Amino acid sequence: MYSKQDIERVRQAADIRDFIPNLKGHGTSKYCTCPSCGKSGTNKGLIVTHKGNLDIAKCFSCGYTINGAVNAVEVYDKVDFVTALKTVADRYGIFLQEEKSSRKPPKTQPKQPKKNPFQKSFCDKQLEASGLTYEDVKAIVHLPDNSGTYETSPFRKGGVNSQFDVNNNDDEMVIYYYDLEGYPMQYASRGIAGKPKNYIRVRWSNPEAHLDMNARPIKYQTPKGAQTTIYIPQYIRNIYQSNGVVETLLVQEGEKKAEKACKHGIPSVGIQGIYNIGNTQTGLIKELQYFIQRCKVKNVILMLDSDWNHLHREIAIGDRVDQRPNQFSKAVIKFKTFLLTMHN
Repeated sequence: MYSKQDIERVRQAADIRDFIPNLKGHGTSKYCTCPSCGKSGTNKGLIVTHKGNLDIAKCFSCGYTINGAVNAVEVYDKVDFVTALKTVADRYGIFLQEEKSSRKPPKTQPKQPKKNPFQKSFCDKQLEASGLTYEDVKAIVHLPDNSGTYETSPFRKGGVNSQFDVNNNDDEMVIYYYDLEGYPMQYASRGIAGKPKNYIRVRWSNPEAHLDMNARPIKYQTPKGAQTTIYIPQYIRNIYQSNGVVETLLVQEGEKKAEKACKHGIPSVGIQGIYNIGNTQTGLIKELQYFIQRCKVKNVILMLDSDWNHLHREIAIGDRVDQRPNQFSKAVIKFKTFLLTMHN
């Protein structure tokens, strides 16, 4: 390892603008496309600033932050801290002297387990438990100015505050929604007059720390006031955009389940709950309608979770024992009623 003095020398000498590609603008602050949300522009993309002791890049759309040149190399070159430090030091001709400890641990001292410098995030573990990798869940998304597309993951490490602003330093799982054309889905945070925000959901690592108005734990949370919609994997977008034909489409609860089915060639979209397939005013969710119509879908199957027939968690004396199966059956009837409107 290297001394704190050497590390500080590298940081003081470095300019973050030398390690972030495709920068635009002049002066102390430049800008480029944010690698997290894909937005670009002088006031909404990744603003890269080097002035005095300030050496930072921050996205004013999603809050994504890169602290210094070394961190920039870690992000864009996808390397560990030591490799990034050497890269920056070499750029400025700074010699790094590796420190070696002269003290030897006593023979009786038990060996300490090695720390994993690449500890898995909660998002990593969630995908792995579902049999998915980041290669399986990529999305091809349009740049905000329609100048092209970029590849990103809808599943990312991060968290949200009470206004559903993203903090990429939290260790929750944030799920980004994109429509059939590859644009970020959006909602108005304060009704129709509110500024549109990207539609996301968060999967909390500790649901008991996030309670609803009835003091029940929240596992998945959606922005307050946001409309109900479906999760669309890239596999489904590819079929839609190429005017493909699908004989059978699965509709099931959960984004990861939809991605898992698509990984194995089974067309599927995800819903946020058994009742979240539409409403009496507009019928089926419009994205689902568009896909069924364009891709000439013959069969749409609602896939229920395996716990459809379990007892209700908060069942009390006097409650019906078939309360949960009865709720699921009503959801199936509602689903069938909406689907029948698609017949021509």
